[in-house]
Amino acid sequence: MFFRLVKPWSSHNNSPRVTTPPGENYSTVFLPAPTSKAKAPIITLKIREALRNLSCRDQESMEEEISQLKRALLEKEMELRRRKVQAANIEAENRKLAKDIETLEMNSNVGGPRTGSPRRLRSKIAGLKVMLEEAHNTCELQAIELYELRRDIRLTHARELEVERNVYATEVRRLQQLVKKLKLANGRIGHENRVVGRLKAKNHHLEVMNLRLSSCLSASLSQIPRNPRTPVTPRTPRTPRTPCRTPRTPALQHDAALFQHTL
Repeated sequence: MFFRLVKPWSSHNNSPRVTTPPGENYSTVFLPAPTSKAKAPIITLKIREALRNLSCRDQESMEEEISQLKRALLEKEMELRRRKVQAANIEAENRKLAKDIETLEMNSNVGGPRTGSPRRLRSKIAGLKVMLEEAHNTCELQAIELYELRRDIRLTHARELEVERNVYATEVRRLQQLVKKLKLANGRIGHENRVVGRLKAKNHHLEVMNLRLSSCLSASLSQIPRNPRTPVTPRTPRTPRTPCRTPRTPALQHDAALFQHTL
């Protein structure tokens, strides 16, 4: 009875996986290529909703979403590492079984004692093949999902930078308008300060002139001598005047009439 030896297939080796015919040497036999295709990456509903609602979220929610995506990325990387370790363990176990089968074949050729039944070894090898294929498929799916997550994180980071740029641009425009208003207010206040300065200088000049005039007035008043007042004598009543009427000549009468007419 012959046993088919299995050589572990490594994902790092680009050689195709083939099977040897029954009549050939059974020392090295590759596993057949998987017939099932890798399923498409499954993106969770939460990430899709985050991408759809990214434009209407604020900065804090986006930062929280980015942190969640980063945590999911780290979890996927850890899961991928665990799967790789599991695949490596399965390959090591497969190599060990291959060595055991080679030993059994050598014992069967030389008539030595056999350990275990061939049916049991075949079932164990088939189970290991299935486990190895599942591990490889899982690794491929995890790698595709990891790539999708990295692309989503890059897109999220770019949109986050765009939102921050828009926020900063709005803030810069608002600050520029405030600076313009402050410049106008500063110019107006400077003009008012110059006017107030001129008025203060003029007021100071007037105060100095007022002090000089008051000092000159006090000096002039101190130099004027004061005369004693003379007693006022009562006035004597005037005697009524007797009108002296002289006879008017016709010429005088004509002049008087002309004077009254002019008045």
